[in-house]
Amino acid sequence: MNHSKLPECHSPASPYSDILSLSRPEPSYRHPRMPVSSRAKIFAPFAALCGYEDEIGAENQKLAWTEKRTLSPEEEARISDLLVQIKRGMTVSVTRFQTSSPNFFRTPSGTRQTLTGTVLLSDPVFRRLKLSAEGTDIVINFDDLESIQIHP
Repeated sequence: MNHSKLPECHSPASPYSDILSLSRPEPSYRHPRMPVSSRAKIFAPFAALCGYEDEIGAENQKLAWTEKRTLSPEEEARISDLLVQIKRGMTVSVTRFQTSSPNFFRTPSGTRQTLTGTVLLSDPVFRRLKLSAEGTDIVINFDDLESIQIHP
């Protein structure tokens, strides 16, 4: 297309050159400008990346995975002694290793979680500890325990 024959106001390089130098009009008092926080809410239904925050959270959790560490005999004895002392109704803090997926060819990977709660059950036969923490009942296998602290 030959632009040399078009009038100056229709030039593709500056179609709005006549108004670019003007200042932006101020809104009337009847229609004040919308705050930025409200403007963002208008476009929320059109978010192109639905579930993006969930995916980022899941990816960060994967990055936080570590390998299960082997406890020394002294640490195992200390945990065993504390498990004998634990009674129903006591408040304890436990650190447990939560396996993400079993892998039979290498050390299991997962995440460490520290919980503080009230003891509901300490079962040495089935080797499990049941806590009421964060509004839910949580069952922890003795083999997953990495540390225990009894609160007075």
